[in-house]
Amino acid sequence: MTRIGPEGRWLCTIMATALLSAGCAWGGGSTARLSQAPPLPRPINGVTQFTADEAVAFHEATEQLIVACMRERQHTYRPAPAVANKRLAAANPYGLLTEEQARTDGYGTVGQAFETSGNRHGAPSDSNRAALEKLTKDERKAWEEDLAGSEDHYTKLTAPSGASLRVPKSGCVRHAHAEFYGEKWDALFFLAQDLANQVLTKTEASGTVRAAVRKWSQCMGAHGYAGLSSLQDPRRRIDEGLKAAGDDKTRWKSLGREDISLARHDYQCERESMMHEAVNRAQRVAERQILTPRWAAAVAELRELKQRAKRKISPSGA
Repeated sequence: MTRIGPEGRWLCTIMATALLSAGCAWGGGSTARLSQAPPLPRPINGVTQFTADEAVAFHEATEQLIVACMRERQHTYRPAPAVANKRLAAANPYGLLTEEQARTDGYGTVGQAFETSGNRHGAPSDSNRAALEKLTKDERKAWEEDLAGSEDHYTKLTAPSGASLRVPKSGCVRHAHAEFYGEKWDALFFLAQDLANQVLTKTEASGTVRAAVRKWSQCMGAHGYAGLSSLQDPRRRIDEGLKAAGDDKTRWKSLGREDISLARHDYQCERESMMHEAVNRAQRVAERQILTPRWAAAVAELRELKQRAKRKISPSGA
């Protein structure tokens, strides 16, 4: 199952229009009589994840701080545009679905493809490229070092798992992060990501979750989807179909119907196997084992820094 980081809801209207206005409720598998699912579990309560709106607001706030910092250093810096992927932000790291996701957008793969294809401008370009091309080699080096820090001003962070990351100790990006989030943000965030991945791995490997996955797989097989052994397998099936379809929008439309139908059956089988409950139980056990008092205190400190950042963009902190 995939791990989703932060730095990196559903667009039913766009997808439905693209798919001949057929609506966003294709496929069989009624979920009307299924038991209500508990909230989707996220390792350490999702402290390392952001909503799409939060990601955009935080990005824009730090970019303005970078602009001011670079101006103080006699440089011109143009903010990088914010790009929010609501589907990615809402995706569950365990691969679990909500009923709303399954009913209206499926796995979101085809809807995202239609949305992206409708954007003639594509991915945003580097806002500073044109200006940098006019600088001399030495001027450009000074600009880049003032932005991201010089090569000899980096420090190495090491997580409990042994994973490491080099982060700048100087430069305007570092300054902006420290001012907006807090001086300890980078180190705490990297630590929490590592802990979250450990929790996720341990949760997935638990007997409780593996038993639920077997029940889910049997349920999916009964609906005609044989050979699925992971909650990520249905997504991979749609992703592979989209890749094989190339730019053929007619095949996209057909795949979109399959996307919704498969997701509806997926959610139905998640509920019949009590998958959400199994993951919640196993995650609580994993967190008790991994979050020692020291790590729990660090996560709590990160959560407070995140809450302070949210209050900077919204007085209520909501």
